[in-house]
Amino acid sequence: MKIEGAVALVTGSSRGIGRNFVKALIAKGAKKVYASARDPSKVADMVAAHPGKVVALQLDITSDAQIAAAAKKCNDITLLINNAGINLKTGIIAGRNADNARAEFNTNFFGTFSVTRAFSPNLGANGGGAIVNMLSILGRVSLPAYGSYCASKAACLLMTQGVRAELAKQGTLVVGVMPAPPTQTSSAISRVTRKIPTTWRWRRSTR
Repeated sequence: MKIEGAVALVTGSSRGIGRNFVKALIAKGAKKVYASARDPSKVADMVAAHPGKVVALQLDITSDAQIAAAAKKCNDITLLINNAGINLKTGIIAGRNADNARAEFNTNFFGTFSVTRAFSPNLGANGGGAIVNMLSILGRVSLPAYGSYCASKAACLLMTQGVRAELAKQGTLVVGVMPAPPTQTSSAISRVTRKIPTTWRWRRSTR
């Protein structure tokens, strides 16, 4: 998958990693980047900085209607980056109820699920392209304070594997990215994993 000349859509582009994805794609020669956000005004500065290359797109990934409208409008994409997500920092048992867990799954899992389903035909029609799912290393190890978030990211990891197998026949590359969280959380992960038997630990890539 070449970035140069690609037409990309990035969900959750208004801040953080999503915003940096948009900037990096343009810097690497992408032909066009749809910068999606629930409030398109929050990406207006990038649109102004790259006229004709960055296109604002209203998209709440928990809205089936907005997803359908976006898929119809963005029928030229060759790269989908599922970046939008939320972390409400709630433990599974410690939470008052299941509301935060439901919200995290609705966005992190079902939102990504729905966007992927909606845009897969577009990718197939445009030669296959690629899907990048922004996951988290917390999909591989659970921190008690973020229990339901970790579970939602673990579900996304398995979904990514399933989608990869399903879309292989149309030539779509499907990958999951599992970045480490900020330093404070990384230290907590280290403390947790030191207590896990060696045979349970995931293998680090040597590539």
